[in-house]
Order: sequence, then structure tokens, then C-alpha cells
Amino acid sequence: MGALIIGGFHLSPVHASSGSGSSYVPLTPQRILDTRVTGNPVGSNGTLNLRVAGVGSVPADATAVAVNVTATDTTRSSDLEVYPAGTATPTVSNLNWTAGETVANLVIVPVGALGQVTLYNDLGTVDVVVDLEGYFVPETAGSTAGSYVPLTPARITDTRPGSGEPNSGTPLTPGDSLNVQVEGEGMVPSGGVGAVALNVTATDTTQYSDLTAFPTGISVPASSNLNWWPRDTVANRVIVPVGSSGQVSFYNLQGDADLVVDVVGYFTDGTGTPSSASLYYPIGPIRVLDTRLDAGTPGAGSYLSEQFAQIDGISSTADAVVANLTTTNASRPSFFSVVPEPTTPVTSDVNFTAAETVPNLVIATLNGQGDANIYNADGTADAIVDVFGYFEPITATGSGSVAPCTSASLTAAVTTSTQGTPVNVSTGSTCPGTASYQYWYQPSYGSAWLLAEDWTSADTYSYPTTDWAPGMYALTVWASTGDAYQSAAGTTRLTSDATVLVPNVTYTPQLEGMTCEEATLQMGLSHEGISVSQQQVLNAEGADESVPGIGPAYTRGDPMVNFVGYPNGGSSSGYEPGAYYGAIVRAADALGGDVLWAGEGLSPQGVYDWVDQGHPVEVWVTFNFHVEYATSWLTNGVHTWPWAGPDEHAVLIVGITNDAVEIDNPWAVATDGAEYYGQDQWVPMSTFESVYAVYDDMAVVLN
Repeated sequence: MGALIIGGFHLSPVHASSGSGSSYVPLTPQRILDTRVTGNPVGSNGTLNLRVAGVGSVPADATAVAVNVTATDTTRSSDLEVYPAGTATPTVSNLNWTAGETVANLVIVPVGALGQVTLYNDLGTVDVVVDLEGYFVPETAGSTAGSYVPLTPARITDTRPGSGEPNSGTPLTPGDSLNVQVEGEGMVPSGGVGAVALNVTATDTTQYSDLTAFPTGISVPASSNLNWWPRDTVANRVIVPVGSSGQVSFYNLQGDADLVVDVVGYFTDGTGTPSSASLYYPIGPIRVLDTRLDAGTPGAGSYLSEQFAQIDGISSTADAVVANLTTTNASRPSFFSVVPEPTTPVTSDVNFTAAETVPNLVIATLNGQGDANIYNADGTADAIVDVFGYFEPITATGSGSVAPCTSASLTAAVTTSTQGTPVNVSTGSTCPGTASYQYWYQPSYGSAWLLAEDWTSADTYSYPTTDWAPGMYALTVWASTGDAYQSAAGTTRLTSDATVLVPNVTYTPQLEGMTCEEATLQMGLSHEGISVSQQQVLNAEGADESVPGIGPAYTRGDPMVNFVGYPNGGSSSGYEPGAYYGAIVRAADALGGDVLWAGEGLSPQGVYDWVDQGHPVEVWVTFNFHVEYATSWLTNGVHTWPWAGPDEHAVLIVGITNDAVEIDNPWAVATDGAEYYGQDQWVPMSTFESVYAVYDDMAVVLN
């Protein structure tokens, strides 16, 4: 299991279920709106009212409808909200897109005034396509038809070769359908099933296309569920009636694509009464989580545990929630999986690429404590959860989830900590029963919250600080009457007055006829136990003496490839020889060094984080630690580089405090205007950051 990160908190009064719940009536998918046909796209800040109840097979007393909504012909990055007609436009969205995209999402929306729902577009113009999948109506006395049974998500098809799942090796082909067995698979019973709730993912796509899900045994309906471009991986929630032989079918319009199908629950046909049969109660929408604001951003292989039951109007005995799960600010391609327990997931719910904002409707099964867990596979990505309703068992048993605490506070005994001296904190809380506490902290250079002490009844705690870095730390206590992560929290901040030093670095001054970049790398390699001379470093780099130096006056050399200029003190004659990070990485690799990061754009905070982890960092600064001027220059018509010469210089960062960095400067004497020269020199952070910025935050991090 990966690291566990706590969810946010948005406490509001808990409302009991009012009235009777609703059961679901599945339909063969049918298109009820296509503005491309009507010629009425939705404009900027525009709305469109769509009649859904009392039309066709949807009765006038329908409480909610399930519709697949597709946005296409998009002219600007925007979002779409779908909500009951006659109510205020919500602040949460159902679809998000960038200009030119075609995106789809399943929406379960209450029916509003005059049997209508409203669609609102924020910016630009967009064509909207709506396919009706089914509707909810008040429970019929004496019948359990249309009640929902949540399941632990299970994979029931994966056409990718070698997946080991049903239909492995049989991808979707142009104009063809794939039949998928659902009854008897993934804890779905072999009978009594009216419809299934699936998460459907298309991947390995070769052409622009769309996918239609429908009950096996009927003609392909004129509707769609997923849309994609070549090489896309996209997912969408699908509720589809079960057809002949307990199967559902998937039709692919064109090109090839692999299909992945996960089942998350099913709706009954009324022939039986499963013990967990549940009815639907629409609420909100309510935003219960936004990690951009109130929780640590999920990292690679981490779980974010979130309580839903008895929070923000959700029943204490809810066993599933209907919510939009949106990802944004992703650092790498990845996926989210929503599961009841934090076990290694075998299913997925949202797939995304770096920097993409992608929503997908989830019907999340809750565990016995009313929680669900969001798993992130790779990189970092923010998660946003907006709840639209919940399912509650027809016959609720047990006491349900534990009522949350309503307030919590945390007070630290000091405002500035001393490294190695524990920080004592005390807590207070208002809870309906005996409180338990979890103690967390967020390091100064990190985004994730780290668990310091798991659930305990102790209302005091001592944070150990031996391994703390310098900077601002946030401390948080969670108070609960159970072990649910969404309850009440108290937070305080303090300054860690720590000093971090990189050990085992041998200082060596720059030798006559050598240069600062090579001397700095020599010191950095000593931290790895690699003993080399500056001449060996220069030999590994290679030297281009066809021009006397680098900078705007000498553009034929490329310091990314090798050392450029005369390595014999040529700068004293007005030239500036040198090398940039590419040449340093080349030399380090040749000499057996391990480079952890190299390039431009490593923020000062990133430098401090690497140093805090015990790694020396070679950085490019100005020789005298002053910014005389800054410009740029082009090498060989290929690279444009920042420049502050003739003053380019490299030093090694080997320590940090709250307000200073420690450097080993290969220029060992106070000559030629040098400042902060020699070994173990402390430079004010503000000074370092200003001269480091001149070379666009250029750095090489060594192991």
C-alpha cells in the first residue's frame, strides 16, 4: 500500500433522509438533444432548458434522469453545468474541455421546474449532445425493481493482449461490436439484474471515433458514450440495461481501440431482494474535497481517504455516492481509482495526461465506516469531488457512520522550533462522543501531509524535530469519534529553526588552468565517494577551444555539449570560458556519477528540498554574487541561453537554514571582486536566489 493522505473537511449540518428514495428504470439509450441538428449551440454564459420528464417514456413524476452529455465543436476552454431547471446555477461543473475537444460525461441530475433540466456553458460556444440512459422514480410499494446494489469494483473485460481478463487480445475494430458478459462476473449475480453500472475505458486508439454501449440483442442505437482522438485514453461511466445471455455490447464507429470494462454495481429487476438493495436520494451538488485547497496533493501510489456518510447532508447509512471526480494539475499521465478499502486497485475511474483537467462521474461504493479511497497511480495530481446524491439501503441496519466532531483546535507551545527539541502541542475539540485524534504535519518544502501519530485518545502530542528541515511547518490534528478522515481539524504553523548540511563533501579549490564548473563537479562527486582530478573532469567533458569563450560575442561554441574556451585563465583577458549543465552531466556520467536532476527551472525551493534530502547541488550564479546586467545569447543557432557575463560562475550548495544557503565556492581567495569565496560560506537566501535566477535556475543535482 502507498502513503495515505487525508481528505479535506467541509462540515455542514447533517440532514436525515427526507421522503422516500427513488428506484432506477433503465432505458435503451436514446438521443434527446443535438444542437448540431437544431442549429442552436450554447453560447458564452448561455443556458439551454431541456424537457426530460413527461416526454416519451419518462413519467412526469421522475425525480432524476441519467443522461450522457457530450460537448463538441468547442471554441474556447470552458465547462458545462447541468442542473434542475428553476434553481441557481451551481458552482461545480459536469464537463470540462479545451478548445477543439469533444468530451463526454454521464450526468445524474434531478428534474426541475416544468420537467426540465438546464445546461449552462461558461465561455465560447459549444454544441451539446444529450442521450437519455434512464430515470429515477419514487419507489413503488412492494417492489424492489430498480434498487441499486453497490459492489467492490472489479474488472470484467480488458482487450489488451496479455491482460489475463476476459476478451484479452480481441480489440475493437471499425464498425464492429464486442459482447461482454456481465451477469455472473465481478460479483454480479447470474440473475435478477436489470442494468449494470460500469466504468468503460478506451485506450490504444488509432482514429477519431466514438463508442456506444447497449443491451446485447438489439440494434445499435443512435447514441454514444465515449469520444476520442487517436492515441487518447478516455473513460466514462455507463449505466446500461443487461441484454440477452446476461451481456452488454459495445460498438466502435471507426479505427481500432482496446476496451477496458470495470463493474461497480447493478440495478435489480425486481425478481429478488438483495440485502444491500438501495434507493437513490439526490442532494447538492456539494463539493466535499478539493486538494488544491484543503488536503495534500495525492502522490504516486498514494491513497486519499475521504468520509462521505453523515457529511454535508449524506445519510449516515449511505452505502454509495454519486459524484464527479475531477483531476487537475497532474504532473504525469496517470489514473485515479475509487475503492472502498485501500487495497491495491485492479480497476480505474479517471484517466488523464499531464496538466489535463478531466472529470468523470463515479458511483463510489463506501466501506462500513462510510469512507471511500481515491488511489493515484503515478506522479502528483489534484482531486476534486462533487457529490450529487447517495444510495441508502431500503432497510438500513446498524448505527451507520459515526457522527462527526464539529470543531477542533491545535496549539503549539512554541512559534519557532529548535532542531532536535520536540514541539509539544495540545488539542481541543467538540465531539458527540469520546474523541480520537490523528496528528499530521506538512514539511516546509513539501505539498503532501505526513502522518506523525495515528488515531489516539491523547489530546497532547510531541512532534519529533530531529529530521525537520528549516522553514515553515504546518501542523494539523484531526478529531473524530471514529476513524473517519473527514471530520474536524485544527491547524497551526511554526518556523523550524533547523540547519541541514550535506555530509562527506571534500572541498577542492579551482586550480590554475582549470575552471569553476569542473572544480564544482569534482567536489560534488566526492560526496558519492568518487575521487577524480579537475583535469579528469575536463577530459570527460571535452574542450572546444575554437572560440575563446561563451556569451553573445562568441556564438559558435555550445557549452551544453562540452567546455567552451581556454581552460587556462582566459577570462582574465576579457574572455569567459565555461560549460552548462549538459556538459556537466556528460562528464558526471563518464566518471561514474549519479545525476538525479539536471536542467533549467529548478526553483530555489526545489534546490533546498534536494539539499534537505542530503544531495549536493551544482548551481550557476554570478561570480561576485551581484546582478550587473542580464541578457541572452544564441549558440550555433540552436540554444538560447541566459547571460550575465563576463561573470558566469558555478558553486556547490551544501547546506541550508531558514535564511541562508551554504556554498562551497571553488574560487578560494578574495581576488577579482569575489564574494563568499572558499569553503563553507553562508550566503543570504535572497542574494542567492537573485543571482541563481540570472541563469534561469540552472542546476545539476548529484546523488
